[in-house]
Amino acid sequence: MGYGLAPALSFCTADDRRIFLDTNRDLYFCLSDAADRSFSRLVDGSSLAAQDMRNLDGLVARGVLHTSEHAPSPTPCPRTVMPRRSLYEAPANSRFFPTLRALAGYLSARWKLRYCGLAASLRSLEARKSRIAARPDAQAMADAVAGDFRRAAMLATTRNYCLPHSLAVANALFTRNVPADLVLGVRTRPFGAHCWVQFHEAVVNDSIDNVRDYIPIRVI
Repeated sequence: MGYGLAPALSFCTADDRRIFLDTNRDLYFCLSDAADRSFSRLVDGSSLAAQDMRNLDGLVARGVLHTSEHAPSPTPCPRTVMPRRSLYEAPANSRFFPTLRALAGYLSARWKLRYCGLAASLRSLEARKSRIAARPDAQAMADAVAGDFRRAAMLATTRNYCLPHSLAVANALFTRNVPADLVLGVRTRPFGAHCWVQFHEAVVNDSIDNVRDYIPIRVI
């Protein structure tokens, strides 16, 4: 019998501690020291002592883990390519109607996030991304979308609204068959969470300085 991570959860390692995101509850959390050590041994494939098994069974009772005969061992969120440039800071030509569409997309993402929740918003994006067909001008399209949303941010503030802003940008890119990544990241000391969209080594809707200290905990 194996231990698998609950479907709505993802995690990363920061400062030698496991940080979890529960998208169903829109909640970040850590484990107790003892449970964290046992969970780390499970992830590493190390031998589990009797106390480790008791700690892991406690995580099953809390809904962090589930047991299954063929459950894969939990794996941390994969790292994205280290961002090296920002499309959001590049000069862009004025495009009136695309800017209005970007603004409408941002306001729609805020509404959906508020009334449908994080998990539903992410599932919708995952489904949209799974239908992407490659296009040769993806980079040019990403540049244009970044400019549209930067100008839209002048009409409605996106400060402290990185999540709906990133959801809207990712949705616009997926609609245009640009296979970007929506990245949810965390940092410690002090704890903080942030979200951005990345296309290869370029951040689409933020600056490099704003994202460099965050470790990905969920990537779509």
